[in-house]
Amino acid sequence: MIVRGLIIAVALLVGSASVYWLGSDNNIEESAEIVIKEQTGFDIDITPFSPEKSGLSTKEDKNGNK
Repeated sequence: MIVRGLIIAVALLVGSASVYWLGSDNNIEESAEIVIKEQTGFDIDITPFSPEKSGLSTKEDKNGNK
């Protein structure tokens, strides 16, 4: 349980930091979101106010397309 918490914390930290240096929806941020989804089952977006543009994204658009 502690290991899972550490994985999630590191993913959030790295994903958030990458937004500062590389901008919104970069591959590192998207990878961090995927790790968090796999570990928790929650589909989060670290930068919720930016449009998704990475090929790594598993999120659906308004029409339900991935």
